[in-house]
Amino acid sequence: RIYLHEPFLAAISLEISKRPEGRIETAAVGFDPSTHDLVMFYYPEFFRKLTTKERMGVIRHELYHVVFQHITDRWPTDKTMHKTFNIATDMAINSIIGAENLPDLAIIPGKAIKPRKDDTELDKKFGEFVLNAPLLQSSDYYFEQIKKLIEEDKKNGGEGTINVVNGVDEHDLWGRLPDHVRDMIKEKIKGIVVKAAKTADQSNQWGNIPSEIQERIRKM
Repeated sequence: RIYLHEPFLAAISLEISKRPEGRIETAAVGFDPSTHDLVMFYYPEFFRKLTTKERMGVIRHELYHVVFQHITDRWPTDKTMHKTFNIATDMAINSIIGAENLPDLAIIPGKAIKPRKDDTELDKKFGEFVLNAPLLQSSDYYFEQIKKLIEEDKKNGGEGTINVVNGVDEHDLWGRLPDHVRDMIKEKIKGIVVKAAKTADQSNQWGNIPSEIQERIRKM
């Protein structure tokens, strides 16, 4: 169905292997260290619990991680910011896909996060930020805004830790890329995206991708 309704993403998907994986809880995109092929891993039991629309949303989420080079981005040198980086990339992608196409555990700009009894003051402020955050911003934008909340919390004596976030996928594979492999994968992804974008432009078949996101991809 994604191939039918999302021609650009379909072209990306054709270059990525799909493998069931029991060692993850949801889904993940990474690479095969033996072949350097791009791979989308998924936990079958997690996918069985999703509706068709949610399953398509998760697959699109993984493909966008590839398109926007999140898999090859250098993680923040401050390890305490790794979770913030993960949240920011997810917010950027999920704002494109839309709340109606994703499971409830997805963190999406404009959608309230269900409060918990043990929420800290930072958790509450983070929830307010997500609820009022603008759509279709870059991961850098979301990262900087969340970082400000964390720094402010630390100044006020807090731990600077956000506890309320789940997500539809896992990003641990990204940080394990050696530099020489990272550069090679980055060039490979660039080639895939350029080819897919040119095909989409020539046939005027970008699917449901907003025009501002199309333009961002062209600039990339």
